[in-house]
Formats: sequence, C-alpha cells, structure tokens
Amino acid sequence: MQSSFENTGMSQGSSPDPETELRRRALGNLQARRGLVVQLAVYLLINGILFWTWGSNGFGFPWPLFVLVFWGIGLFWQAWSLFGPGESEDRVRKEMDRLRGAR
Repeated sequence: MQSSFENTGMSQGSSPDPETELRRRALGNLQARRGLVVQLAVYLLINGILFWTWGSNGFGFPWPLFVLVFWGIGLFWQAWSLFGPGESEDRVRKEMDRLRGAR
C-alpha cells in the first residue's frame, strides 16, 4: 500500500516539482474564487430578503443597511485578497531571505 506522499510522486524530505506546486496553487485559487461567488450569491439573496422584509413592514428605519454595509466590507476584502495586487516576486524573495536568516 502506498502512502499519500508516494501517490503524489513526492517522498518525505523532497520538495514538489514546480508543475505540482503550480497545480496546487491554481486549484487553491479556483476554490477561493468559487467560494467568493457563493458568498456573493448568498449576500445578494439574504440582503434581498432583508430589504423585502423591511419594505413589507412599512419602510421605517433602514436597518438592512447595517447588514449590507458590514457584510459588504467583508466581501470586499475577500475579493481584494483574490483579485487585488499581489505580492511582487521581489518582496517574496526578500521575505524568504529574511526567514532563512532567522533559523
């Protein structure tokens, strides 16, 4: 019976080949984007229900705005982490060098 490391072509103590690492990162990005789409759909559905409820009760104080704004801020940061400017290769290398020196 093979271990999970053997199944992926990696043995303990070896680093994954660049293609495997690139595939892992690509899958992670796709899952994060799918998660954002699901969050956005739920956000729109729930806020639609809240505004419908607010409207059907006479349009008093616009309390659904609190949910809309604060949940929207969370969605904005989630989207920013996916689509905003990422770390430059130079900054990544500097951080890796800093971490190597910390050993």
